[in-house]
Amino acid sequence: MRNKEKGKQKIFYVYVYLDTTKPGRYIYEELGISFLYEPFYVGKGHDNRYRDHLSMFEGNIEKNNIIKRIIKDTGKEPGIIKIKEGMNEHDALEEEKIIIKIIKRNIDGGPLTNKSIGGRGGSSGVIKSEETIKNISKKYIFVNPKNEKITIYNLKEFCKNNNLVWDSMYRVYSEKTKSHRGYRKYVDNTSLLPYKRTYITTAKEYNFINPVGIKITIFNLTQFCKENGLGFSSMLELNKGLIPYHKKWTRYIEGNAAKPFDMSLMLTTYVFISPDGKKIFTTKLKDFCMENDLWYGCMYKVYCGEQSHHRGWIKYSETPIKLKKYIFVNPDGEKIITNSISKLSKENNLSHSNMYSVNSGKLHQHKGWRKFVE
Repeated sequence: MRNKEKGKQKIFYVYVYLDTTKPGRYIYEELGISFLYEPFYVGKGHDNRYRDHLSMFEGNIEKNNIIKRIIKDTGKEPGIIKIKEGMNEHDALEEEKIIIKIIKRNIDGGPLTNKSIGGRGGSSGVIKSEETIKNISKKYIFVNPKNEKITIYNLKEFCKNNNLVWDSMYRVYSEKTKSHRGYRKYVDNTSLLPYKRTYITTAKEYNFINPVGIKITIFNLTQFCKENGLGFSSMLELNKGLIPYHKKWTRYIEGNAAKPFDMSLMLTTYVFISPDGKKIFTTKLKDFCMENDLWYGCMYKVYCGEQSHHRGWIKYSETPIKLKKYIFVNPDGEKIITNSISKLSKENNLSHSNMYSVNSGKLHQHKGWRKFVE
């Protein structure tokens, strides 16, 4: 598939940028076109090249200033029109050259900010050698991941050839970020010293007890989980106290002595009261939750007493727990009493969030269901 795509010929077009703060009739009979706004830049490209000028403010300062002014004054992007499409690169270059010549650059008395006459030529129309381009181009000096000093004249092309992100490399050059994929800005010879990335000063600290009872402090939880065959999301839940253990790892609590994993945790008997009032036992809470369409974290909170109920399920207690009752009137006028809006909604094909709104008075009714009022 990729080979086929590589073999496809790129389709080019010529585009014009228009200054929407300068309306009028700009007629160019030789081209057979007219604009409602003043043109200020002509270019050629393929794919989304015509939008690059809106984010990459380099090189042509005059053009960049006009774009920024238009966006500031109108709150919108400049007008952009593709004059001619469906060409190969050679034809697009020639078409660009003709359009620039007819509309004219500002140095020739026209409105265009183009620095060159178009095509492959510069302002004089002469094709410059690679050495000449190097002499007049902006130099980007970086230190690569091998701590070697490198000089780049075409940053965009360099990024494309080395699987780098242009914006990120430019931010490194502008000293807005320190590095990108091992590349750093060259400042002086000290830049060539090996680069050491430190995480401890800014990373979040996680404390756990491993299966043999040793306290482990972790700064990069993602990497640690990969190296030790642990589930990242499960370790996060463990850190928050939502689950008792994960693969015999437990949460470290400040002030408590670190102890080896207590096997009895794996044999804990969880006792709940179902929405039907039945007493239910289980030793495998996670499997139980999956079978009954319940959230494991919420059910564990119910068991620990941090949450009163979950979808009508409550923790069994010798002392009866009074659950909140919700009273509704169904579309047939019957009085319905429930202690679980979620269960009632599921059984009657209702939206539980809307039913909660009906109960709180935010909604008058939902699918004919209303809150019972004495």
